[in-house]
Amino acid sequence: MSLSSSTVIPKLFRECSPEIIFEILSEDSLDARHLRPFLDTVMSEGAIGISASYRRHCQLGAIAFSSPTRVLVVQLASGDLSLGSNCSKRNRVIRARSLLERQILCNANYQKYAFQMDRIAVALYLDMALRIDSAIDMLSVSPSDDRRSPQALMNAMGGESTLHQSNVKALFFSNQSRPASNSDLVQQAWAACQASILPHMAVRFHALRRIRTNIIPDEHMSALSKICRDGELLDSLKPLSVKNDVMPDITVKMDNLKLTCSRYPTRIRLSAQQSLQIETRKGVQVSGRAIHVKGREARIKIRGSFHGDEVKSVRTIGGIHPVVTSAFQSRMAPK
Repeated sequence: MSLSSSTVIPKLFRECSPEIIFEILSEDSLDARHLRPFLDTVMSEGAIGISASYRRHCQLGAIAFSSPTRVLVVQLASGDLSLGSNCSKRNRVIRARSLLERQILCNANYQKYAFQMDRIAVALYLDMALRIDSAIDMLSVSPSDDRRSPQALMNAMGGESTLHQSNVKALFFSNQSRPASNSDLVQQAWAACQASILPHMAVRFHALRRIRTNIIPDEHMSALSKICRDGELLDSLKPLSVKNDVMPDITVKMDNLKLTCSRYPTRIRLSAQQSLQIETRKGVQVSGRAIHVKGREARIKIRGSFHGDEVKSVRTIGGIHPVVTSAFQSRMAPK
């Protein structure tokens, strides 16, 4: 794949919407000539934003590196490089990966920022045999317990007041069932870079421990990475829509609905990532969100009206994820 250049204007931060130049290339064509123009735009603070997209089975498909003005997207070769007879391509890929590791990933002069740096660190190791140093998991700065929630992301990006919230949610939380487009990948990497240099956030990120997989012994890294990837694979098998078995005694008051689930496994849960779809006997559908849950009982704020109709069914829309913390949060050496 030859090098191509395009531009995009991320409209994520209220006070910053510059035109970003981005280039896309395959890893077997990457060399120092491509890295030099990008690294020349990295600020004196050495902040580089990183984002990644994933193929089936949670394998890394592409990785993006961002400065405040420029993004480099590297698309990974598919298939097992140890198989086949294309030795020339395999050697080019090996050289390119070594260059990335030496010039960016394990270059301690650059601080690498990503919103899910733990997942990226695992993918780099398992899918590219690469390590990383001086890496910051930005979601670890959020006080929110649910790292996967929009609230945790916006906390890590500087707070709701600094953002175009609807654009942020659309970029990071829409179409999660498919790999991110190149444009999305670019904007996500740039968002990480931009958030890292906000004055009120830089101090908070500075206090976080760094992810340094380059100092973890192979046997420990292999075990940790396998555990993390297996968890991802199991998570990806969970349904995106679940019917909630509810009891008939449902109370509706204004824009609130109170109900009890008949089965604990299909109970309604509090989650910023999930919404509820309520259907009435007459086929009217309204959306809602759980605002209070206790055991099998739930109170739901609805958007719309039943017009006096009875509730026929309630369905949870969105992945059902456990509360998670960074895989490396308690395993890294001090910065």
